[in-house]
Amino acid sequence: DTPRSSWQFEAGEVSDFAFFLSDHFAWDATSLSVDGRKVLVSTVHPPDTAIDYAANVLLSRDAMRYFSEDVPGLAYPFEAFTTVIADGWGMEFPMMAHNSSPGPHVTIHEMLHSYFPMYVHTNETRWSWMDEGSVSFLQQFAIMKLFPGEQDIDHLFNKMGRGIQTGFLSDLPLMVPSVYLNDNNYGQASYSKPAFIFALIMEYLGDELFLNCYREFIARWAGKSPTPYDLFYTVEDVSGQDLHWIWKPWFFDFGYADVKIESFSEGMLTVSMVGNQPMPLVIDVENHDGTSRTLYESVGIWSDGRREYLVSIPEHAEVKRMVVNRDIPDADRSNNTYPTAF
Repeated sequence: DTPRSSWQFEAGEVSDFAFFLSDHFAWDATSLSVDGRKVLVSTVHPPDTAIDYAANVLLSRDAMRYFSEDVPGLAYPFEAFTTVIADGWGMEFPMMAHNSSPGPHVTIHEMLHSYFPMYVHTNETRWSWMDEGSVSFLQQFAIMKLFPGEQDIDHLFNKMGRGIQTGFLSDLPLMVPSVYLNDNNYGQASYSKPAFIFALIMEYLGDELFLNCYREFIARWAGKSPTPYDLFYTVEDVSGQDLHWIWKPWFFDFGYADVKIESFSEGMLTVSMVGNQPMPLVIDVENHDGTSRTLYESVGIWSDGRREYLVSIPEHAEVKRMVVNRDIPDADRSNNTYPTAF
């Protein structure tokens, strides 16, 4: 008889499990000390692609260290993490991710799922944005740390808002259960749009305060299957801010983001909020001498319910052209330029 071996695995506080079996894949491994524990970090991949994947296990270790010590700033909660690189779609599991490619962004993204939904136990079937949106937002910090120059934390919302569409029938409120989404809107509703909204709130509250809100949300609700309301209440409790003017239009109401240049006179630019979803103002200014500059106004300018806002433009006599919110969501860009005919 052929000798047989048996393995027994145990894990507590996990909501799912997966295993990978192969008699020919290569296995790279290292470890990391996390909160006094030794965590095994592994990458499994086809042996003929060892050169392509050699750095993956080291990236995984460095990402885990960053997650534990910086952002989100809570110790990696499990005993191990394995990245399996094989054909097929990517999918996250407790302590394991199946990645179809060795891309560093994918590696970071899938490991972050160890917090959302695996550790916090958010309901990814009902509110996929609670885990995919959180991970898509938080991964930006690890990318900026591990790949300097790739992203700039300053006005992160301006970069994360590119490509988001608004004003379409398929752009549903985020509180619509994810099971009702389809290929036309799942990606935006689950990934890019909530990540963009989190970046807006962080820009309003400040980086450290908002990240403290997120850390506290994870710490309070780990393993308790929180709902979106628990996230909203935790952010308001920790920040001391009433954020209904963001939660309601962005998460509950049908609507769109749209601002309009009303006038520009004597250095004062008047901008109105046409849509119901508040946005910051990103004002790209082109001067007559060929130089350019960018001015920012926080999303908080709309927190008091006003529908118009006056922006003071320094050195206004030098202004040749201005464009408001060129790259972030806006339903009608035809009224975002001064002068209107250029």
